[in-house]
Amino acid sequence: MSFDRTETAVVFIDPQVDVLSKSGKNWGAVGASVTENKTVENMLRIFKAAKSAKFAVFISPHYFFPTDRV
Repeated sequence: MSFDRTETAVVFIDPQVDVLSKSGKNWGAVGASVTENKTVENMLRIFKAAKSAKFAVFISPHYFFPTDRV
């Protein structure tokens, strides 16, 4: 399989500390799954592989607009 670097990118959607960190608010609910699936470690592997292959990497964080809290 081959990829065209001008048409291919790695995109991470909404990675949250509250889910991915032991100090996160939701760790109690999802921590076992994150740990078992090695989510953080695999994200790092993907980042390193993308960098090595010179693919663009985009992170799309979730953002609350002021009007979201009405």
